[in-house]
Amino acid sequence: MFPDSGANAHLVIEPLREIITADSHVHLSGYTLMNPATSAAGIAVLDLAVAAGATRSLDPASAAPLRAHLPMFLDLLPQFQVLLANENEAAVLSGRDDPHEALDELIDLVPTVVVKVGARGVLARDASGHVAEPAPRQDVVDTTGAGDAFTAGFLPAWLSGATLASSVSEGQRLASRAVGRVGAGPLVR
Repeated sequence: MFPDSGANAHLVIEPLREIITADSHVHLSGYTLMNPATSAAGIAVLDLAVAAGATRSLDPASAAPLRAHLPMFLDLLPQFQVLLANENEAAVLSGRDDPHEALDELIDLVPTVVVKVGARGVLARDASGHVAEPAPRQDVVDTTGAGDAFTAGFLPAWLSGATLASSVSEGQRLASRAVGRVGAGPLVR
């Protein structure tokens, strides 16, 4: 991965007022919300999405810095329709180490919660029920980018109206491809 954590610092909110509509989906990274240089912009984008009636999802980004910003995240969580967390992030947000218990706590805050439990697969829950899907069999080469690949599979399926189980399967499909190769570059179909 070649991150440039300074790129978001140049985000200009005004043009987004016309772009973010009720048909939009806004996905935020926790890193945007935790970085003092980008937090205000991230919250402004979230506010625009809420006002427009756009759907919204959150990837908390990393358990260690999340602890330092926990009150802010707990305040913001109810503004999202989807939470895509790994096991450690879910533990920080819920105060529960067991991923099943974390899922049960977080569903009270966010209508669709996905907890990625690495090689053990994915736990997810929404109003339609609970999904526990094991990870596909895959020779793991590098886990870098697996969570982002999962999101890239999950969100389009979820946004198209697929069931929670189908959305999780799409996420798992792309994540399993990501861990089967070195690096976090785009997956070529």
